[in-house]
Amino acid sequence: MNSHPEFHSASSRLVVAAALLLLAVGNGCGKKEVQDTAPPPQSKPAVVSAEKTSFTEVTAQLDPGGSLYAYLSTSQWLEGLSGRINGWRDPVLSLPNLGTEEKSKVNKAFDLITRLIKNSGVESISGVGVSGIALEKGFYQTKFVIGRDTSSAPGGIWTVFGRAPRPLHELDWLPTDTVWAGFSDVDLGALWNVVVNEANQAGFPEAKAGLEQLNGVVQGATGKKLDELLGSLGGQCGSFLTLSEANKINIPLPDGRTLEVPEPGLVIVLKVKDNTIFDWIDRKLQENPQVIKSDSGDLRMRTMPIPLPLPVTLRPAVARQSDYLFVASNDELIKTMVAVKARKQNGLKTTAEFKHLAQGMPLEGNSFSFVGQRLSDTVQQIQKSVLSRMRGQGNEMPTVLMQKIYSFNQPISSLMVSRSTTQGWLTVGHGTQQPANAVVLPLVIVPTAIFAGMALPALAQAKGKAQSIHCVNNLKQMGLAARIYANDHNATFPSNFLAMKDELNTPKILICPSDSNHAAGATLTWENFDPSQSSYEFVTRGLTESAPGVEKKVLFRCKIHGHECMGDGSVEQKKSGKR
Repeated sequence: MNSHPEFHSASSRLVVAAALLLLAVGNGCGKKEVQDTAPPPQSKPAVVSAEKTSFTEVTAQLDPGGSLYAYLSTSQWLEGLSGRINGWRDPVLSLPNLGTEEKSKVNKAFDLITRLIKNSGVESISGVGVSGIALEKGFYQTKFVIGRDTSSAPGGIWTVFGRAPRPLHELDWLPTDTVWAGFSDVDLGALWNVVVNEANQAGFPEAKAGLEQLNGVVQGATGKKLDELLGSLGGQCGSFLTLSEANKINIPLPDGRTLEVPEPGLVIVLKVKDNTIFDWIDRKLQENPQVIKSDSGDLRMRTMPIPLPLPVTLRPAVARQSDYLFVASNDELIKTMVAVKARKQNGLKTTAEFKHLAQGMPLEGNSFSFVGQRLSDTVQQIQKSVLSRMRGQGNEMPTVLMQKIYSFNQPISSLMVSRSTTQGWLTVGHGTQQPANAVVLPLVIVPTAIFAGMALPALAQAKGKAQSIHCVNNLKQMGLAARIYANDHNATFPSNFLAMKDELNTPKILICPSDSNHAAGATLTWENFDPSQSSYEFVTRGLTESAPGVEKKVLFRCKIHGHECMGDGSVEQKKSGKR
């Protein structure tokens, strides 16, 4: 058998190379499998607050992911607040020169304050939260939560303003032209009882005597004690404003013109338990023969026309129907409300604006507020009209700055409903205002307004001084022109302003910069100038240079500043006393 050493050597090398390749691949695969099966790196555990907060309870009611989201725990300030305040009792009592009577008053004051805090319910506020999110472009949902420590029984603020959500029947009264409305549960009788009880327990004779005096005044006027009147209320009150497009009124503007706007109407609504308040008003109105009495079904109404030349219809009316008492600026508003309630007329709830705002919002709660865009539009219309007609007098806020501040107030439309829950208070709002802007803009506008209030007097003073100097320069030019005229006319001064038109380049010099017509003077020429337009008086006529005391004769006087140009061309600044 023939042997080929070269072939065997090559084969051996191929076998070794293949074995190394397989070994390398095998090792590589093994490494890859180890990497795939390795456990992922463990995330760092979340930090847990070592102090108890209401974060979970409050934020569970908020909307994350929007433009506004915030939580603040208040328990560190409010929990045990009455005890911390009471802790200052001994240090205050240790002050020198406190007699027995003063110490007694200090103790009574501390007792009163600590009781009020305990009974108010503020110590059980555990935290507050707010959020804002866009439901659609330009339309937002805002939530505001006040958390309550559920370990304590609800009292004070948690019961006075409503114990549980209820249907908001007040919405059924509102006419279609309502532009603002606000209603709330509030137990005024309970609040009054708290005031009386605390005054009695406090031991301050002056406070007790003051309340008794107030009760006496009310009883003398109404025949009922104040607690009886408040006790007749049903625990709900509110008001609303309308703007009638069918009726227009004219309001005066700074320049004497008028602006036509929708006629406003105001209604105050009180829920009552009986006729106590209405019967008292009715008895008082019977003394006036002009009062119109109208009773139809369960509607009792009294109207008192006011025959005055007012721009707005003013026929004050008071009415009672069902469990409600109405006080309105005119009786037609009450009639419209009754028709809306009876579904004989369309109301606010039928409008497209309200339906959009109320979409997805539970109309049950303890209070609500509504702002229509027509109100913002009308207010801005008035602002723009006033600003556009303001004349610069040197002492007012610059119009441009006022317009810039007002530009922050964009037209808004909103509906907010608040309700009492077992965990506290929840307010839900829908509207066109960006939630973050509602928080941030006041922080911008208020400092701006404060700065403007501080800086504008100095700016106005500087502007007024500059205008006064400009006026003096005008008088100097007028005096120089008069003397040049006299030099060319046998030492005789001119007899009127028009005689100096060759010596004065332009009649604009005859308009003081502080004159309200100064802007119109920019287009003046000698062809269209009327001497009555001048801001200056031509005081001495027919004066000659040879007249005795010519340097003390007044040629021209500014009607605004009082500066005077004398016969020798000098100017006396009357306000500053300079010559």
